[in-house]
Formats: sequence, structure tokens, C-alpha cells
Amino acid sequence: MIRNILKQKKVPMLGAFVDVFYTTLPLLGAFNFLSITVILYETIKPYILANFPWFSFWLFLGVLVLLTLLAMVVFYKFITPSLWDFRSRQMFLNNQELAQKFKEKE
Repeated sequence: MIRNILKQKKVPMLGAFVDVFYTTLPLLGAFNFLSITVILYETIKPYILANFPWFSFWLFLGVLVLLTLLAMVVFYKFITPSLWDFRSRQMFLNNQELAQKFKEKE
């Protein structure tokens, strides 16, 4: 009975759905970000227009796009290389330890 419960079953459409769903998540995240941005602007609009009457929604959206692009440049320029450097050093150290263990067992 336990073997029947633990036996894997192939459901092709389920796998395709999960794959497509996770592939489209970044697009859904961008849509969610834009929706929240519109809600944020409409919420603070009276305060913005009282102090900065020239600050339109499109300017607000443009500033957010520029901040997003700046964050992407920082990630690309500094964070991603640092992550890859750290990961490759970890893999090198772990592979050396594994190689030593294999040599000891021989």
C-alpha cells in the first residue's frame, strides 16, 4: 500500500502548466508592480499636487522606471558578479573536500 502511495505518476498537462506558470511569473510581477504603482499614486495624489502641481502620473511612473533601471544596473554591475564569485569559491572549496574524501577511500 505504501509503495502505491509513493509511486510517482506522470501527468503531462500538469507539468506543462507548472512550467508555463513559472515562466510567466516575472511578467505577472511586472503587471502587479504597475497596478500597485497606480494605486500608490492615486492614494498620495492630493499631497503631491498640493506641493508639486507639475508632478503628473507619467512623471511619477517615469521616476519609478528610472529607479528600477538604476537598481537593475547596480545588480548587473556589482551584485551578480559578487554572487557568482562567492558561488564559484564555494564550489571550489566543496569540490576539494569531496576530492580528498574520495582519495582517502581509495
